[in-house]
Amino acid sequence: MITKKTVVDFAEVMKAYGLTKLELKDDEKYILLETGRVSSPEANEDRLFTKDEEFESVKEEAPEKEPETKGGYVQKSIVVGTIYLSPAEGMDTFVKVGDKVSEGDVLSMVESMKMFNEINAEVSGTIKEILVSNGQTIEFGQPLFVIDTDEEEA
Repeated sequence: MITKKTVVDFAEVMKAYGLTKLELKDDEKYILLETGRVSSPEANEDRLFTKDEEFESVKEEAPEKEPETKGGYVQKSIVVGTIYLSPAEGMDTFVKVGDKVSEGDVLSMVESMKMFNEINAEVSGTIKEILVSNGQTIEFGQPLFVIDTDEEEA
């Protein structure tokens, strides 16, 4: 049985894993949860949850970032799918080793369940290493990029 709590729980899962669409179905109900493209987590907060008093308050916690290693920050996949390092075949890659990136910059795209999800830089720095190849199937949590964050700001 799909309850209001179930819907809220699945909305949290969507948000945590960057999903944009989720369908729930049981013998009695069919529910489609969809989100639009949102530029910031703050803007996303009001889109996923109503302010209805019947819903429990949902506390939003930012996912923990991978600790820095001597090699740099390890950016991991947020979704299972096929990774694309360029916007289209024959075009330049989103980033190359040595490129400077800012937090939020697009590093790659992942096709998952016929939907494309941007992989955005979680930190600012310089791309030190690209750990995957174009068209490769990737898993959730798989290391994708190493970003050197030890540079001094100008």
